[in-house]
Amino acid sequence: MEGILFDALSSENLTISQLTNVNIIVLKNMQGVIEQIEGSTLYRIDGLNVLGEPSEDTTIEVIIKRGDIANVPSRVETDNRLKGTKRIIVRQGNVYIGKGRKDERSIMVIPVLTTSDTGPNRIEYLLLLHISFRQNTTLESRIKALGGKYEHIKNIVQENSIAWQDSFLDLLDIEELFGRSAEKTADFIVSRQNGEI
Repeated sequence: MEGILFDALSSENLTISQLTNVNIIVLKNMQGVIEQIEGSTLYRIDGLNVLGEPSEDTTIEVIIKRGDIANVPSRVETDNRLKGTKRIIVRQGNVYIGKGRKDERSIMVIPVLTTSDTGPNRIEYLLLLHISFRQNTTLESRIKALGGKYEHIKNIVQENSIAWQDSFLDLLDIEELFGRSAEKTADFIVSRQNGEI
């Protein structure tokens, strides 16, 4: 398990054993389209219920910020309740790839499990990475990195009576392809094919 994303985990003293198998695969596949990590924020999650799910008492705190977002204020620093996208990530336990709500930065958020025996499989950290994408990636590497999202996009497009072509993915900048939901991506492709854009 080598590469830019696994190096980012190691630099925070986090290990592969603290990731779910599904998330390890996501990170491996994503590495082919990521150019660099420009900044990171490590958060600690506390106060999950006995099932490891967020409750009204669940909190989030910034442990350390690095790189280009080191001096950018985080909402968490003034309101430590776990809410919004980060709450969804903790509830679902999946790697999140998208765009920051306020600044439109391309981000990846990796849920990291605790090493404690008292709550195995409980998410203790979120590692947020500000990423930049490789601009000259092959269609194959983008499809691989999209994972299940690729099928989701494809199915929505096909539901609109459009014969799927992988080349449709070339209609979007890579930041948009990974930064927008499958629904928004598919809607854009459908609009282009119908001559609406």
